[in-house]
Amino acid sequence: DGTPGTFDGGESYPVINLGQHITFHSQAYVASDGGILVSGSGPGFLSSVVYKVDPTTGTLDSSFGGGDGIAEIALDPDGSEAFLDLAIRDDGKIVVAGGASSTFDRDAIWNLNLFESFSIARFNADGSVDETFGDFGAKLLDFGPKGQFARVEVLSNDKIVAYGTGGTSFSDFQDPTDTTDLYLARFNSNGLLDLT
Repeated sequence: DGTPGTFDGGESYPVINLGQHITFHSQAYVASDGGILVSGSGPGFLSSVVYKVDPTTGTLDSSFGGGDGIAEIALDPDGSEAFLDLAIRDDGKIVVAGGASSTFDRDAIWNLNLFESFSIARFNADGSVDETFGDFGAKLLDFGPKGQFARVEVLSNDKIVAYGTGGTSFSDFQDPTDTTDLYLARFNSNGLLDLT
């Protein structure tokens, strides 16, 4: 009804200890079981993650991911990355999208700049990687010099639409001599680009 809820102990806004995990440009959605799913990045921005919060306690849901409430995938173990948005299919599978760089991209992280590649992945409802999607669960795409998906949606036919920004940096928006492109991509349900 729009009023603040309460968690264990009556706190409306719990503080969740994620250890070294942090969220970055995260989005939150409610799963069909009431759990709260949040997209983000792992320790040191070396992995992309989805957290699941138990709505009754405000703590991470131990039935999700690796038993710690965190579903995690490393798209490039030597780089930096983050999931910036997620969408939930009718069967509970979680589609996530964002960006990744092959090296630690301090500019992308601290200055909210662009990653090198667009990323998209899918987890099963239990937080395990869905290896039937893309290349063993994920796809990295290079549409331009840099870029990342900012939003992702699942269509009624299970195809996926994702859009984001590409270019050299977000500063391009202020410089009329530079160009920044908006990217819209559609994927089949298996994670491959829909060429139709």
